[in-house]
Amino acid sequence: METHKINHELSQYDQIEGIEFDGLMPKFINKIGMPIGDSKENKKLFEFNPNGSDSLEIVDIDAIQNPNSGSKSGKTEQDILDQLSSASGSSVNITVPEGETINNLQIPNTVTSSPKITGEVADGATIYYDAPKSSNYVTINNTSENPVSVNVGNSVGSVYLTGDYNDINLSGKSISASNSKYANVNGTISIDDSNDSITGVSLSVNFVGDECGVNYEGEKPLTINDGDTSIMGSPTIYAPNSTVSMGGKYTDVTATVSDNTLILKSGFHANSLNVIKGNVIYYGVDFADFVDELVSKDTNVSPLETEITSSNFNKLTSSAGVYKIAEDIDVAKGINFGILTSGKYRYDLNGHTVKCGTKTVGSLFVRGTTPQIDIVGEGKLINNSESYCVWLSAENGVINIYGGEFEGTTHTLYSENGTINVYGGMFKLSNAETADRDVNGNLKFLVNCLDANYTSGTAKINIYGGKFYEWNPSESYGEPGAPVSFVANGYHVVESTENEIKIYEVIKD
Repeated sequence: METHKINHELSQYDQIEGIEFDGLMPKFINKIGMPIGDSKENKKLFEFNPNGSDSLEIVDIDAIQNPNSGSKSGKTEQDILDQLSSASGSSVNITVPEGETINNLQIPNTVTSSPKITGEVADGATIYYDAPKSSNYVTINNTSENPVSVNVGNSVGSVYLTGDYNDINLSGKSISASNSKYANVNGTISIDDSNDSITGVSLSVNFVGDECGVNYEGEKPLTINDGDTSIMGSPTIYAPNSTVSMGGKYTDVTATVSDNTLILKSGFHANSLNVIKGNVIYYGVDFADFVDELVSKDTNVSPLETEITSSNFNKLTSSAGVYKIAEDIDVAKGINFGILTSGKYRYDLNGHTVKCGTKTVGSLFVRGTTPQIDIVGEGKLINNSESYCVWLSAENGVINIYGGEFEGTTHTLYSENGTINVYGGMFKLSNAETADRDVNGNLKFLVNCLDANYTSGTAKINIYGGKFYEWNPSESYGEPGAPVSFVANGYHVVESTENEIKIYEVIKD
């Protein structure tokens, strides 16, 4: 068989644009820019017919050796396309008849629905979706008994894969999960992002076994999410020119990334991590929450750290990690952690004064499922809107205060739900002269819980240290059953005066 390298424009009726040789592995590229594979992996022979016509024949070796070895692209795919073209509505479910397989399915951009196609995918099959817009997607639910290797392409919409797969050649931007069901990948996902419209690549799959992973030599950001925590694979990530973000649960991870970094998102965990090249940034406070053993001892590891200024002051909700105040700030907006659901955060006052707040949510408002916020550093947090300094509304949330000065109008600390632990700091009210007083003449609500949740035990405040102006933490009259004590076991209160103002300090016994 005579082979030739061709690199020329063909007519609009030709399916093939050219062949590129990579050593002894010819890679086939069709008109939509999708690599079909190579001659060894997919058992394809590429034959250029030099008889005067600019065409390229693709010969399937299996079909030559065994003419009955499965159906080729044709009737099954055409039946699918016919159903899609005649369907109405935003979603279409198609089931491939038993005994038929999907071999070469290319869905044109005239299909505006988001179809779900269930059936057996042939080993070496090609699936491409030329979606008309980014919100469109196609779901391929592979029912093959054994894992298969496939070629997947998309540049605008998404391809959702479920079922079992070996190697996946991706020419496009993403492989996504469908309704929290992920493709089980036993082999390597090889990525070609040569399409100029692609700005990043995203993979939502479930890695299986210890021969799985990703091979990507492009420079665009790569995001990997492993969704099934019941099966923890050990992928090898080879992306030497890319910044890689990873989420999910793994047994062992081996990674080669760019010098820019390997980013471990909130919720990531691996029994071991071996970084061949690159640095590590994690979205949290404690690296031990992410990795049990760092095999590559010399790897530079650090938490995500964001400097906060007046310009980005109200944007502290995106990622777990360390937030450090970089300048004095005086704004009338609250720091709203309202979309937090989990993860650890460190809020470093860093010696600066922050004046902020809204009347409805205070200055630092924390809610969600399981956030943990550590407030550290010298500095001041002042509510300037007749409300609270720190407001916690997350039943399983925790705020730990290690230092700083806190000045509120109604309360300095308020637990609607969740636990506030105070280890240090200074607490006072700016409106102390007009604020409510208890029977001893002290402030009644400097530190306070929502009554009903205090009684049920879901709103808690534990004090291990700190100084409190005109409020006795061992004798608070702001809760049901008053007086009550917020002082932790093994600690007690020492009373003093400053400019004729009573100060109550909590110290260890």
